[in-house]
Amino acid sequence: MFVGFQFLTGGTLPAMFEQFSKVPKLNNLEYENLFEEETMNFRGLFKVSAWCAIGYAAVNLASYVFSVSANGFFGASSKAPSAERIYAMLQLKGNHISLRLDLISYFLLIPSLVGLFAYLRERRPGRAHLGGAFAAFALLVFFMQTAMYSTAVGLARGPLTDSLRERLVAMDLLAFSLMLPALYSVAISNLLWGLALRTQTRLARKTGNLFLGQVIGFLIANAGFMAGQDVIGNVGIFLNILALVASFASVGALLREASKEDAQAKTGVQVQPRAASASA
Repeated sequence: MFVGFQFLTGGTLPAMFEQFSKVPKLNNLEYENLFEEETMNFRGLFKVSAWCAIGYAAVNLASYVFSVSANGFFGASSKAPSAERIYAMLQLKGNHISLRLDLISYFLLIPSLVGLFAYLRERRPGRAHLGGAFAAFALLVFFMQTAMYSTAVGLARGPLTDSLRERLVAMDLLAFSLMLPALYSVAISNLLWGLALRTQTRLARKTGNLFLGQVIGFLIANAGFMAGQDVIGNVGIFLNILALVASFASVGALLREASKEDAQAKTGVQVQPRAASASA
């Protein structure tokens, strides 16, 4: 170990100190400017993410409305659907529109999550990274599930044969199996990011409360379906969707506010060296 230490430091401790002495030193003003530049380079990201978050909230609400118009408010059930029921649902135009909106929403959700992650990483890095990991896993699984339903829609254009019945039931079972861990991952991510946002003030704290509202809605829906109470389960889904839409609308406002704060702080950093040079 000591031989390796000598090799890395050039053979002797004096040589090591000589190497460190050659590193350029920064004065306090230069160090502060460097720190500000490293922490204030998210202005463009926050602006784009803000609009994407607002767009995601609108698209998600529209997708839910079309789904309810096709299947009814109490369309979700704790019982496994039959092949005929799956086939009939895949024929409904409202479900087709809802599915297309879901595909579009991913292109809005990803920038929104990246912007919110960048915002939280500067304030609560531990919860930001852990919540981001769960969110990334859920996003991947939900995309797989949406792609699977898109394939099922294509298959349902033909007649309902025995072979198609088996394939539709198998695909629905697989999609449901994928959905459960993704939903729990989303709940954990919302809990972590909600608690992280609640440590802040004003709009960030309100946004954190809305993320925790998503968790409450999920727990109500999960408890209702586990108990076989479909009415409670569908009410929980409705509350979860409302909290989700409000959460991302609030995220959009929060990131827009953060981009303006970064712009003002960056302007102050640019003025500070000029004032220092003028006084010199």
